[in-house]
Amino acid sequence: MLFQNLNSSSSNVQTNNINSSNGGGGISITTLNQSTGLTGSSSGINTSMGVSIKANRFHLSISYLATALLIVLFTSSLIQIGITFEQNTVLAQFFLSIFIWTLHLLFSLYIYPMGTKYQKLIRSINGLAIGSVICYLICILYGAPLFNILTLSLKNNNNNNNRGISRTFFFGFLLSSMVTVPTSVLLGCNPHAWKDLFFTPTHNSIYDTCCTIIVVFSIIGSWIGAFPIPLDWDRPWQKWPISCIYGSLGGHILGLLVCSIYSLFYKEKKSN
Repeated sequence: MLFQNLNSSSSNVQTNNINSSNGGGGISITTLNQSTGLTGSSSGINTSMGVSIKANRFHLSISYLATALLIVLFTSSLIQIGITFEQNTVLAQFFLSIFIWTLHLLFSLYIYPMGTKYQKLIRSINGLAIGSVICYLICILYGAPLFNILTLSLKNNNNNNNRGISRTFFFGFLLSSMVTVPTSVLLGCNPHAWKDLFFTPTHNSIYDTCCTIIVVFSIIGSWIGAFPIPLDWDRPWQKWPISCIYGSLGGHILGLLVCSIYSLFYKEKKSN
């Protein structure tokens, strides 16, 4: 169709014969007329591009929604098999962290257009490792116990053997899978790019905006989850960091749902 329109446009080009003016040898050639065939073909291309952009937005929205639902289903499965945050805090955090890390890695492999699969894998591993340490230190600075011990009593001939595992570190591990992994997969370990992402009012793409939404919602959820800890309700979920786990998890899921809705209404910026 495109070649046919071009051929029809060329047939509409009109040129006047060489006219002599005032007996001289002046030559005047009329301008080429714009053909409607070429305009129609360009509008057809724009229409197909618009449909493609809408399809990509819909695919991105479904991907964010599916990620949120998978996290909810996995968390529910852990609770059903007896791995709860109240009774198995460290183990539940570990399994959930690995699952969320895997989801964000798969999301980047099939959704993000930039970077190779190997680069995304290395970025996600670096983001999880470095982010765990950073989140752990931030939790300590905000008042979390340096070595909050989870005691497991193992009865063996009426003797108790106690093993200690830091809940604080594994909460940092979980928070890292929600915050630093999506960002590192998108931008790599580039502090300047991270600063532009979180402290610049305008973003270059929908991926930057959605990544910011997910990170901000996860952090705010974790912060809100810390409010019930000092209250005297004497509930099992008030122990550190159980309420923060629920808060960050809820914020992360809510951020994914917001990104799913935002993707449907996102409009690309027109270049000048």
